[in-house]
Amino acid sequence: MPMITSQKQGKNKTHNGTLRTPVTFYACGVANGLDARENVMSVKYEAFAECYAPSSKDIEILKNSSVSPKRSLTIKIREPMADYRPGNKHRVKVRDARFADIFWDIADIRPDLTQNEFITILLKGD
Repeated sequence: MPMITSQKQGKNKTHNGTLRTPVTFYACGVANGLDARENVMSVKYEAFAECYAPSSKDIEILKNSSVSPKRSLTIKIREPMADYRPGNKHRVKVRDARFADIFWDIADIRPDLTQNEFITILLKGD
C-alpha cells in the first residue's frame, strides 16, 4: 500500500506559478503649475501578484477601519526589499479585466517576518 505524504507545516503555498496578475503601485501628488487642483499619479513599482478574496482576518481589519469599503481584495507580492516600500498613501491598479476601472487604496500591509519572501497587502475600493 502506498504511503500518503503530507505537506510540511508552515510551507508557503505561493510560488512563481501563482504570481500571475500584474499590479502597479502609484504615488499620488498634486500637479505643478497654475491649475494645482489636478492629481498626478506616478508609477512607483510594478510586480506580479497572487490575488484572492479577503480572509476573515482581513475582513476584521476592514471592519475596524474608519471607512467601510464596498469591495476589497487581498494580494500577495514578492518582497521588493529596498526597491519599494508600499505605504497607505499609495494606490494600486490590478491589471485584470474584472478590476479594469478600479484604483485600490491600501488598507493593511503584512510582511512575512519568518520567511521574508512575500508581502500580503489588503486593498479596499469604493
